[in-house]
Amino acid sequence: MYKIINLISQNKTYKIWPFLCVSAFLGAFYYFTAPMLWLDIKNAREASLIWLDEGLHLRSIERMQSQRTWELLHPAYTAFYTHLSYVISWLFNSSTETIPTSTFISGSRWASYLCVQSLILIVFWRLSKLLRSWKWAFLGMCFVGMQRGSFFYSITMHPEAPMLLGIVVAIFAATEYLRHPRFFKVSLIFLGLALAISSKIQALLLLPWAGTIGLLGLWIGQIRDIRTIFLWISGSFMTLIGSLFLFTPYQIFNWQRLWQGIQSERLVQTYAEVNLIDWFEYTVSNELVGYAYSVLLLFTLICFIKKFYLNRKNLREWLGKPVPALFVSNLILVVLGLGYVYLAVEVLIARYLIHVAPAIMFLTFIGVYWLSFTPKNKLQFAWLAFLVVLVVAGLQQQTKHASFDFRVRKQNAERLVHIRQAIIELKSIVPRESYILDPLRQYIDSQWFVNANHWFPTTQMVINSKIEYLLLNEGYPASMKREGISLKDSEKSEEYQEKINFWKALTQNGLEGQFQVIREFKDARLILYRRVSD
Repeated sequence: MYKIINLISQNKTYKIWPFLCVSAFLGAFYYFTAPMLWLDIKNAREASLIWLDEGLHLRSIERMQSQRTWELLHPAYTAFYTHLSYVISWLFNSSTETIPTSTFISGSRWASYLCVQSLILIVFWRLSKLLRSWKWAFLGMCFVGMQRGSFFYSITMHPEAPMLLGIVVAIFAATEYLRHPRFFKVSLIFLGLALAISSKIQALLLLPWAGTIGLLGLWIGQIRDIRTIFLWISGSFMTLIGSLFLFTPYQIFNWQRLWQGIQSERLVQTYAEVNLIDWFEYTVSNELVGYAYSVLLLFTLICFIKKFYLNRKNLREWLGKPVPALFVSNLILVVLGLGYVYLAVEVLIARYLIHVAPAIMFLTFIGVYWLSFTPKNKLQFAWLAFLVVLVVAGLQQQTKHASFDFRVRKQNAERLVHIRQAIIELKSIVPRESYILDPLRQYIDSQWFVNANHWFPTTQMVINSKIEYLLLNEGYPASMKREGISLKDSEKSEEYQEKINFWKALTQNGLEGQFQVIREFKDARLILYRRVSD
């Protein structure tokens, strides 16, 4: 009897430990991100001060409600994240027919947060099945869940979170497909990609990966029947298109507008001199992978090459095993996913690589899995200690940079308090009917100031206009540069030079003596100019 009770107790303990560890991780994740999840933002103008894209998202979702339209303000955006945010906001809103802006803010943040939480749980679930060890699955979950982007995009009103969720679903579907090639599994790959693409068009870069995985699975499964191959390809294509119609219908029905938006984004001249070496250095730096993880990745690739060589005579059988299948799926994704960005994109921005971040974390984790063993001598103990140091350092680097991201957002949010006070004072200084220019649409309450303008000024435009007041940020020149481009590179743009010349003329001679400073809001870092009366 004692042995039976002890066996039952051990079985329950085995089941409860994974639950406790995952719950503790999710609790710690919430504790770390909660201050940003509940950051005090009142409206789209204030959201734009934190990040311009978040203000654009809020204006789009408010426009969906007010104009009863599914069209987004940005023509190159797909809409799944906006739809998900709207649905969650609608569920939160139980008191009024019209959803208030504050609820849209909460709903949008929770849409991102829940997507990342779902991603984390899927990683733990699938790794525990593949590796048959909840402890290894927990470590893999930490690699993916504690990546800088997982923290950041779980609290922002931006579509990366559902895109990453779709990519992770596609990765595990690809792994299962390589193990046992079946139509259902290849369809699941394209379903995950459809979720990613309908969240953010950037995921289109992974379509070549899906095609490559499809061909590799046919080779592993030795599927040569033309009819079967045709049916699988047709079914996968129908799954992709049908899912896109379901997730982002307006953009698919109006694909010409979406295509024009994509082309406009591609044709924007950046005036940045970025090459392959710059991108590589940026990737291995702490901005994305981190130096500790980069060392781990190097050891991982060496280990993979060795295993690949040893199994060269039975590749089909080897690639059909869980860990090699997972590794190869992610390796192909990283190579193809980075290819276009490295060769064609000229702006060093971390989120342009975020679509490969989960795959890079999986590769790093698998490397640790392969390089770990039960030590038998001092040298092996030293090697394992070295591995532990690299893993801990990598996790610390990712968390540290996420903490830095949060600190910057908090500082911007603290400035909002002073900006709100400045706008209250502004309403007592500037008559409501006055023509006032706020170029970035971030400060002026357009419902109060009936003649507020938001175009980007040049010297002659302002002089020849009816503008009576200018409200500008102290750091106006820096706010004009494009994201990911230095001021030096931005100055190569004629458009930017024109804006800088306006600022110089305004600060040096008041635009030929026509404007003068009447108020400086020091804490808000704003300057109010008034046209001098004749």
